[in-house]
Amino acid sequence: MPNNTELNQYKQQLSSWANTILELSERNSYTPTKEAYTKQLQSLAKELTTDTNTITTLNNYISATLSGLYDKSLQEHPRTVSSSQNTLTVTDEWIDATTSKMKSIQDKLQTDVKTLLEQSEKTGNTPTKEQFQNYINGRLSTYLNEDKTLTEHEKDYIKNYSEPWLKQYSENKYDTSLKKQPRAVNGIFSNNSSVNNAINSNNKNNSTTGTSSSNKHRSVASNYSRTYTTFSGYDMVCVFEIPVTGGYLSEVVGSLQTVTYSVHQEKFPVRNVGNMNAKGYVFGPRTIAGTLIFTVFNKHWAHDLMDKYLNTYNVNAHFLVDEFPPINITVSCTNEYGNKARLALYGVTFVNEGQVMSINDNYTENTFQFFATDVDYLDDVVSSKVSGSSNKTNSSLPTLSGDATSSTQNQVSAPSRDVNVGEKNNTSDITEESYNLTTRFQEFEKEVQDMMKTYKNEIPEIRASTFRNKLRQLKKTATDNVNNDFKGKKITKQQKDDRLASISTEYKRLLKLIEDNTLKQLEGYIIGIK
Repeated sequence: MPNNTELNQYKQQLSSWANTILELSERNSYTPTKEAYTKQLQSLAKELTTDTNTITTLNNYISATLSGLYDKSLQEHPRTVSSSQNTLTVTDEWIDATTSKMKSIQDKLQTDVKTLLEQSEKTGNTPTKEQFQNYINGRLSTYLNEDKTLTEHEKDYIKNYSEPWLKQYSENKYDTSLKKQPRAVNGIFSNNSSVNNAINSNNKNNSTTGTSSSNKHRSVASNYSRTYTTFSGYDMVCVFEIPVTGGYLSEVVGSLQTVTYSVHQEKFPVRNVGNMNAKGYVFGPRTIAGTLIFTVFNKHWAHDLMDKYLNTYNVNAHFLVDEFPPINITVSCTNEYGNKARLALYGVTFVNEGQVMSINDNYTENTFQFFATDVDYLDDVVSSKVSGSSNKTNSSLPTLSGDATSSTQNQVSAPSRDVNVGEKNNTSDITEESYNLTTRFQEFEKEVQDMMKTYKNEIPEIRASTFRNKLRQLKKTATDNVNNDFKGKKITKQQKDDRLASISTEYKRLLKLIEDNTLKQLEGYIIGIK
């Protein structure tokens, strides 16, 4: 049995492999199933050691921690999961070019969705949501097949990243259209024969599998069934997330019976002489707090979560719930009509705990009071936010102009790769975000240098992988901002080219800084990943 130092090295190596697998998947779009991903890591764990107990410990680490990295990767970069993984490597230039082609196709799909729904609103003929999505998915395949310049890998890349986006986008637009103009769902889209022929073709395909679309219509009742969108406590599941090195620990807490929260903001009156009434109110500090009530069975609800947390760091210690790092709580709702909703509390930290055990009580309850840093209100569309994100402020609220659900707002890009370091232009309309990214590059470099000092210029691979991902995100954000400024005619083409060149130079310099100070461990095993 290895000592703790060796065991931690094994875990660190597995984390490095996991990040390498997922990073490769994000870049080439070929993503294995979670089961295949887990089996691959378990196989690699057997290459590290032959000790049975150690392998069991590493397998538990894979299930408890590294599986969370897989979920996080799919949350940050939604893409279609395939049955196997392709180890094909791609360059940043290839991703840039393919992403540009993908955005062009997504623009066409958004135009199709908008046009078809406008026809439906005018004619009153509306297909089912399944028919609508089948037709739009068919348009994606048509666009991919029509473009003879696309390679097979480019087609796969665009398809894998576009399908999850297209499903959510078309669903949102379809639901918004029905809310905006309520009408019967009659299975007919419009007077356009080509569209109806395509839909009827999809219906025939469904009927061969024994699921005729006409059998799904609820005629008049369908107009009313859409209103049953409430949820009871029986429809809810609560998930706790604890941040750990390299990801999150997740646990479904089934003994939770009550969740309450309240938001309080201090607001102060502004008064003047000669008027007994306040002239207005100014905003003060805000506090988010609430209560959790658990049913007590044969042990405290937090024991399993505590064990996972301690095993992650391979320590044996006694601590209480109020010593947990700030956690995220997600309440997911689904009712018998298939409606879904989500509520989330971020940065939850416990301050009070209480429990009463009495002969007068039929059952025992465990109560907690907590503070939180932010809340996502209950919404019928599952948010794409990544839990554990920093607390939001009013400064981050978007300024809407025109269609609040316009195409660029909902469009999904390829994985974060590419940040804006050009000098500030005299034009006052250029987005401030473009300028702020210069500071972000400097802050990023300082983070890397601080990590270099901590590890004496030998940054662990798992830390280095995190820095690479963050750097690609900075580059992507900066590039998009420069392109948006140019499209909005806020900068000249020469300024655009200069800034993009500056971004590329800064990106390569910082990437080299990371690579030159990364500790290389067991590199032979990385090459052997299949």
